Amino acid sequence: MGTYISIAKLLFKRSELADLYSQKKAFPYGEMQSGMIWMLQFISFAEIIAIELLVSNEKLRFILLILGLWSMLLILGMWSSFKVNPHLVEEETIIIHQGTLYKIAIPKSLIKSISGVTSRKYSKCRLSDDELHLPVMNETNMKISLSSPIPCELPWGMSGDAKEIYFYLNKVNENSKYFM
Repeated sequence: MGTYISIAKLLFKRSELADLYSQKKAFPYGEMQSGMIWMLQFISFAEIIAIELLVSNEKLRFILLILGLWSMLLILGMWSSFKVNPHLVEEETIIIHQGTLYKIAIPKSLIKSISGVTSRKYSKCRLSDDELHLPVMNETNMKISLSSPIPCELPWGMSGDAKEIYFYLNKVNENSKYFM
């Protein structure tokens, strides 16, 4: 459902997003995924054309056409979710997103340090030993250290406290200064 909501937000709330970006309150993180997502979108489109040309059974072709269009919509929704759910720097908190999967609110009062790091330690979201890793395409490039742990609710039943949070930020050299 979140993918469809993201498409609607992208269509109808573009000006609000543009304002957040221009005020340096929103920061993207999906740059590395965009190429992969658009490649999948192209493959799905090619699949629909191939089905139309190769499948002669009308019922089967109709069902496969519906599934192909649905997969294109889901892929577009994933791309939209990265665009409409950027990392946010607010007055009291920094909010780290990964599409519609998770939203981690970090109180600024608990931040001990923010630094740029490059890590490919984990390929998936992982919470262990007070470290939360939120990679994008197997990579993190920012680290927030906290003075005390914060509770984190993540997808797939993961939850716990984190004292260090690793995440990905596009153009880290240009954008990281706004997190401080």
